[in-house]
Amino acid sequence: MAAAVATPKMTAEDRVNARRVPAVQPLEDVEKFVEQVGNYSEASAQIENQYKTMKYMQANLMATRERIVDSLPDLKNNLKILHTLTKKKENEKPFTTSFMLADQIYTKAEVKKVENVSLWLGAGVMAEFPINEATDFMQGKVNELSSKAAELAEDLEVIKKRLTTLEVNMANMYNYGVRKRKMQSASK
Repeated sequence: MAAAVATPKMTAEDRVNARRVPAVQPLEDVEKFVEQVGNYSEASAQIENQYKTMKYMQANLMATRERIVDSLPDLKNNLKILHTLTKKKENEKPFTTSFMLADQIYTKAEVKKVENVSLWLGAGVMAEFPINEATDFMQGKVNELSSKAAELAEDLEVIKKRLTTLEVNMANMYNYGVRKRKMQSASK
């Protein structure tokens, strides 16, 4: 059996950088930035493109987090049902239950012995597990998705900070353009 290798936990900043989200620096000297890029309109367009990219990344991460958070209640409910089945298995007495055949169609059944359960794994795949393995599997999924949702929330905070920096950069760029136009009109 291979020994488990501890991997260092990535920070939210590292995870966001790993997704190839560009780092954003505040513009200290707008005039110098405009000279480096070439002209005002190209520099302004570059910052606006960065902003659009960051908003796109934010929307994707929010959608992913929302899907995960929406799936957690069902998984937790399934885990609760597995715990109930474990208790019923320990009693070794038959019990009556109702289950869904189709949307809005339920039926009752008498269960004499519970040993295995079938779980939908996704993509049209169902697998049969002993109850204790199913419980462990489901608990692992709940833990994994809960931790992923927390990580995504942290990543969204990093992106939010980067968006704020870009908004400030856009405002500074706009103000620079206004000052430049004023100076040009005053010199005429």
